[in-house]
Amino acid sequence: MRVAFVPADTGGCMYYRCWVPGQHLRRRGHDVSFVRHTNDLAFQRADVAIFQRQCSPFALGIARDVRKRGAVVLHEFDDNFHEMPASNPSAPFFAGTSIARTLEHFCVESHGLLVSTPDLATEYSRFNQRTYVCYNAIDDRQAERFVRPLKSGAKREGQVRIGYAGSDTHAGDFAMILPALCRLMITRPKVRLVFIGANQRNLIPERFWGQTEFLGGTGSAADLPFDDPRADATTERRLGSVSYYDVVQAADFDIGIAPIAPVTFNRCKSYLKVMEYGMLGIPAVATRYGPYLQYQAEAKEPVVRLVDSPDAWEQVLQEMVDDAEMRVTLAGANHAYVHRAHLMSRRVRAWEDTLLAATACRDTAA
Repeated sequence: MRVAFVPADTGGCMYYRCWVPGQHLRRRGHDVSFVRHTNDLAFQRADVAIFQRQCSPFALGIARDVRKRGAVVLHEFDDNFHEMPASNPSAPFFAGTSIARTLEHFCVESHGLLVSTPDLATEYSRFNQRTYVCYNAIDDRQAERFVRPLKSGAKREGQVRIGYAGSDTHAGDFAMILPALCRLMITRPKVRLVFIGANQRNLIPERFWGQTEFLGGTGSAADLPFDDPRADATTERRLGSVSYYDVVQAADFDIGIAPIAPVTFNRCKSYLKVMEYGMLGIPAVATRYGPYLQYQAEAKEPVVRLVDSPDAWEQVLQEMVDDAEMRVTLAGANHAYVHRAHLMSRRVRAWEDTLLAATACRDTAA
């Protein structure tokens, strides 16, 4: 099958929702392109065009042309753009704006929607009844890079490093547990908060700044090789999401945290964060809600520590800080779970089945 991915950007969404599945579809014999230009011949050749998180009238016009030619058009996204919290910097761009209306037209006029979670599929079924769920997954090649023995004890002498790798879209989620973290830094002076992505130190009282570090944003390559047919180490190193793995690994997180507020936007999110921590051998503490509750339930064994309320964060993190063996056990279990269930080689069949199903029913699409 000839498949054209049409990414909206060069960041993490492009990596997980286009690049990784696209490379694995290639290995299964499909002709996969990553389209950069509106006059790309891939549009003319494609059996299926996957427009990733597109919301411009110009892109919608291209999609209409592709569909008119007889190709299948799928609209892919992995966020609920109609339920963004006010703390999300992108919220003003989607709250009843022309951008939101164009995104809705994309949803209605596509042969189907390709999303990352069941809850997201349910929320957007009002725009298109034909929704396909393909979970985010870790690229096998990257998982192989981070197979290493897990050791007891802190990774840096005299510290227990609690890491938060998150963008500024999660400021509200982090603020929810900030009082617990401040109390923890008082009772456990060896705790050091380490931030990657957004500088959450700005939310922390100045007297705690000496126990914090900001290691910079994640960024993306300026000129990604969308049309590069290779899937080798040279290509992978140019992707911003791959360098992100290296930054997190070098930060020496002893504990990774993943707080989310109990709102619809977060309920529709994927459990990617604890999956990434698992791949890197970092024990994780997450909110007992939505995607993280699903992740733990499907594992059928303890792979992350789940926290019920903001106040419980302090107690659970105290236990994790004080018990190095617990950290190693939890990290090992999650690492094994990722390799057992969450590599793209184990998920790519769902992407392939989606392409086949969408092609089979194109004539009856809305």
